[in-house]
Amino acid sequence: MGNSTNSIFVTAELGAMFKNERKAREISQLELSDEIGIANSTISKIEKGVCKTNKVYLEKLCSYYGMSIDEFSAHHTIQPVIDKADTRLQLMAIEYDIDLMDLEQGIEDLRQFEEYSKLEGIKESLLVLFPYYLRGKYYEKKRKWNSALEQYGTVVQIINSSIENIDEENLKSACLNGMARVYLRQNYLDEALAYVDLGIEAFNPDSKRHHIQYNLWINKAIILERLNRDVEALLLVESVCERGSSSIRSGDAWLNLLLIRIELLNKLGRYDEAIHYVQEGLFLARVDGLYDHAFDLWSSLGESYAQKGLMVNAELCYQSALKLEGKIKRKHLAIKTHTHLGVVHCECGKLKLGQSTLVKAVQLAREYKDVQRLVKSLISLSQSLVMQNKDMEAYKHLIEARSISKEYNFGTLTFTVLLNMSDICKRNKLPDYQKVIEEFQELSIRLLKRDRALMTHQVETIRGV
Repeated sequence: MGNSTNSIFVTAELGAMFKNERKAREISQLELSDEIGIANSTISKIEKGVCKTNKVYLEKLCSYYGMSIDEFSAHHTIQPVIDKADTRLQLMAIEYDIDLMDLEQGIEDLRQFEEYSKLEGIKESLLVLFPYYLRGKYYEKKRKWNSALEQYGTVVQIINSSIENIDEENLKSACLNGMARVYLRQNYLDEALAYVDLGIEAFNPDSKRHHIQYNLWINKAIILERLNRDVEALLLVESVCERGSSSIRSGDAWLNLLLIRIELLNKLGRYDEAIHYVQEGLFLARVDGLYDHAFDLWSSLGESYAQKGLMVNAELCYQSALKLEGKIKRKHLAIKTHTHLGVVHCECGKLKLGQSTLVKAVQLAREYKDVQRLVKSLISLSQSLVMQNKDMEAYKHLIEARSISKEYNFGTLTFTVLLNMSDICKRNKLPDYQKVIEEFQELSIRLLKRDRALMTHQVETIRGV
């Protein structure tokens, strides 16, 4: 790295500039090579960019195109050799781009960083591992699940095969958590739980990125809730809240925990407790300007009031949430809220308004490819149509919901779909009735066995067995 004054890193932009200058003069690379005495291969390399080259070559090109190297430097970014500290800073900036700013710019900067690292022969473990981790995050955000798993898995494999401690940033835990998130998004819940447990086990409190531990706990609680292991999930959340109330520095992380706690309390019928925590969370979300969390909290408050039978209160809460819809980043959050608001409208006798709201929920679920919420919104839409004596229209939506829920093994949702289908079949004397009833009975037996095992497991959890 001591020859930084003689070597210059040519970006893709600079390479394109040289190429455009040559084409404007209508000469080939071979002709230019003969003119200025630089090898044709070197000219080709410079014009492609993302390479390091000798300053002398750039001086010759600049001279040929009628500009000095100083003039060239004043108008175009030249990247000198980057030292160790700067490479880490550059990776931090790329991670910020991928997480918060411009996803595509972040991945382009990462590509250029990797090209430069190869040229400089950078082999420091963190600088080798981190690009895989960042690409994993990129592919996860792009919903390219297999590519994300491959990148995250590469980090885990490299760390596992190393005889030295090269994981100073807790990247193994972070990648295992990323893999758990990917499996969760695909509804592979057992795999998601296995990977999040591995991430918790791999976490090193003496390394950096302590927030990863809280992210792992939050993710595990979400997965347990999806597995209907609600008591276990609530115990975990309460334990983390008690343990970390003074050490969780991020308002975002604290509200994530609070939201899971509220959802579990609602599921367990502890609505007044849920309302208490929602009110606490809404204050924090408002003060910190956390729109996504504020949206979630208003929706959860609506659910608490709806379950208590206070439909006017619930309607107000869902409408307050949807006022924030334009400001939230996670647009798929609106699916559930539109679904619940549509149901509340129907409960209040506003059937047409309820139906149109539920149609909106179905459209959003299709747009964001959220299959679980799509099934739930289709069920609610079919129920609103039944309330309007439109059984056959409702039945078509239930057929679609059954197909999706069976494909993704949504056992409890399939149960609800079949129950609604059997009701319509019986009332309208449809030929599908016997087939639907048999399927319903078979599923009921399977779910009963599963729930018995789940109940035993949760009792053992409470007892601390």
